[in-house]
Amino acid sequence: MVTLPSNLPEHEFLNDLEPLGWMYIQPNEAPQLSPQDLTSHARILENNKQWDGEKCIILTRGFTPGSGSLTAYKLTPSGYEWGHSNKDSSSNPHGYLPTHYEKVQMLLSNRFLGFYMVRVFPTRMLKVFLCVGSGGQRLLLRDMYSLPIFL
Repeated sequence: MVTLPSNLPEHEFLNDLEPLGWMYIQPNEAPQLSPQDLTSHARILENNKQWDGEKCIILTRGFTPGSGSLTAYKLTPSGYEWGHSNKDSSSNPHGYLPTHYEKVQMLLSNRFLGFYMVRVFPTRMLKVFLCVGSGGQRLLLRDMYSLPIFL
């Protein structure tokens, strides 16, 4: 089980940056956003007012045979309300609907630079600043579960 922090990092280096969401890796591609992810995202939005629900996404990285997939989601207003009040952690909680989220378009480009803040679970906090884009460093994401994304 992965536990996300309720309050996200605060540091002077982040003051001029806009949070875009969080990313995690799953062993295979899922057909929909899980209710647990929706609930986690709603709570992150509730506990971190600097995160804008219209702009902050959940980005999933699924492994498929011979390749990988990226899918981005944002919560609908009804999804935010449901996730905020959901207390059921089962795999099929009452009231969860596909209309609680929507897939959003992504643009992958080497023209935009940014970085990831990486938390490695479960033993310790590790912050890794990864420059993405042209000339950026590369980081193996195998053992990392949750990545707040800033630009």
